[in-house]
Amino acid sequence: MSLVYNEDLIRHFFEYNDLLVTNEAQLLLLDARKKYCSELTSTDRVVDRKVLRYYYNLDTIVQKVKAISYVENRFFIHGTDKPMPKEAFVLYVTLNPLDTVKAWFRLINDMNNQLLQAMKDENAFRRFTRIDVEWISALHKSVSRKLYWVIDIDKKDFTLLHCVLNSDIKFRRVIETKNGFHVIVHVNDENGKLLFRDKIIDKLDGREFIELKKDPMVPVPGTLQGGFEVKILEEK
Repeated sequence: MSLVYNEDLIRHFFEYNDLLVTNEAQLLLLDARKKYCSELTSTDRVVDRKVLRYYYNLDTIVQKVKAISYVENRFFIHGTDKPMPKEAFVLYVTLNPLDTVKAWFRLINDMNNQLLQAMKDENAFRRFTRIDVEWISALHKSVSRKLYWVIDIDKKDFTLLHCVLNSDIKFRRVIETKNGFHVIVHVNDENGKLLFRDKIIDKLDGREFIELKKDPMVPVPGTLQGGFEVKILEEK
């Protein structure tokens, strides 16, 4: 039981991403969400993580996506022996490259602070037993280069989508998600003026369904999000 429904689309999505440079990485985060499966006890829970390193070729990236996407009998509803259904999951990828060296220094600093805290409260030592999770958390916070923002449209409204696309904003890709659309836009002066100075989004009908995300993640096209087939609608 896998979240992958179209391997070619996954390959296409990553093939046209910007190349990572030395010491950069991206993150794959497998999320189980209560909004997709009411039996879950947590609203939003990351159940698995994988690092996509700068030296991976396209075949290796696709293999990593396929590996993390296999969910059959891997995760169980809390307090039961019932596996989480495929419809509970979404696989996200970070868009902006992450800096592994910056993350390493962040991790050292965080763990040193925890060591000091543990001298007062021994429960703080628990974080040392999950150092792998702490490393991923530090990496997630350590952006190397800001290449993209995402205009998140949380409504399946094609009229609203077309209003965004016709607003002079230079976009890279449009991804259709379970509940709407993610419009990936370039971080540049022109888009910055439109979004932050002119506040062009605030002038659109349906503004309440739109959120601008500066450190975005998107569902991976070619995989399922809550049972929905995530796809690329348009790209430039």
